[in-house]
Amino acid sequence: MKPVELFDICVDAVNRWNVREQITDVPTVMLVIPRLVCPKGDSIRLLGKSGPLGRIATVKETESGFDVVAYFPALPILALLQREVG
Repeated sequence: MKPVELFDICVDAVNRWNVREQITDVPTVMLVIPRLVCPKGDSIRLLGKSGPLGRIATVKETESGFDVVAYFPALPILALLQREVG
């Protein structure tokens, strides 16, 4: 996924949260994160060992590793994109 696509998804989540379409404490996005090894625990970092922390919803084994579906808070992702991409 390109940074601009991730930015658009996060902005959409914030907008939906602002008009009360999302019933969560903070605006969240659901992302599929590919990993080579199965994650341990119930949380995962967006960028491997750094980035926002997400809550794992499910893990599916693939031919090349694992696809982890997780919910991430949108605002820390937007802040990360602003710092890294500008």
